[in-house]
Amino acid sequence: MDIVRGEMILLVVLYHATTRVTRYDPDALPWLTDFNNFFEPFRMPTLVFLSGMLLSRSLAKPRSVYVTGKLRNLLWPYVVWSVVFILLLAATGSGKDENSLAGQLLGIATGTATYLWFLSFLFVFYMISLFLPQKARLVLIPVLLIAAAPFNYIDGFYQLYKFLFMLAFFWAGDAAVNARLFDRAWARSWWAVTVAALIALGAGISAIMLGTQVRYMAIYCLPVAAGILVIVRAAQAIDGTKVAAVFSAVGRETIVYYTSHYTIIAVTYYLLARVLPIEQPVVLFLGGLVTALVGGWVLVWLRRRSSVVAALFVFPTLSRRRPASAHPADDVAATRP
Repeated sequence: MDIVRGEMILLVVLYHATTRVTRYDPDALPWLTDFNNFFEPFRMPTLVFLSGMLLSRSLAKPRSVYVTGKLRNLLWPYVVWSVVFILLLAATGSGKDENSLAGQLLGIATGTATYLWFLSFLFVFYMISLFLPQKARLVLIPVLLIAAAPFNYIDGFYQLYKFLFMLAFFWAGDAAVNARLFDRAWARSWWAVTVAALIALGAGISAIMLGTQVRYMAIYCLPVAAGILVIVRAAQAIDGTKVAAVFSAVGRETIVYYTSHYTIIAVTYYLLARVLPIEQPVVLFLGGLVTALVGGWVLVWLRRRSSVVAALFVFPTLSRRRPASAHPADDVAATRP
């Protein structure tokens, strides 16, 4: 669903535009922090769920096409933009002091070096799924959530339980498509959406109070699932409107906005912070937000006209025939359930 995908990407951009400011001034922008925290349980799991909705369709392709598509459309932009971001941090002196440049570049292999972990996770999810039948993936969903739960409370295992939690929702998206979940009468009924909305509302309010502590917590799996149902139904309700058209336009170019947004925000903040005092958090926030969105739009425009720019987001091919998965967004999230 392009609408949902666009909504979530815009929430991600908003979140990073906010946190780029609050990391230096934690008390700045409290209203935006609360808004971001409300969606904390839902943003990334929803994007992963949408990506999982493409899995069965992808697996139907020849194995060589499947693997090549993931390498070109997921791993390639992940590596390119991770290197760009790390070199940018090194050039501006904004990198992690405790890590050398070489160490940060090596961190790309673990998916922990930059904000682009989502793409590295998706690539691994797709590769794992290549060797597991549909029934096995379905059975493993609760197993993954149960396995992730204890690690939520042990320091040093954040990446592990995030990986397990996200893999469960990736396969849940696949299961939802195979079961035609969103076409079922009960999933479209007012009572199901109302109950799901109340559950999601409770989770969002608790996230405001607890902040990022709720992120990828296994005990939030049902509220997150409820939130996804509400988000999807809301997107279906506004389909065909001008607002939906904007969300869809962003959603169709997920790979561009996602890979570029935080790099643009970081550059904007670096420049503005040198001419503005730190007491101007709203200006710093708006500067990052606007330049990320405008910059993303410009990159979309350039990508359609320049093979060089296009190569930043998908590994170029010498073949004249358009490959089956030539649009990067096809690997990032589903277009239609």
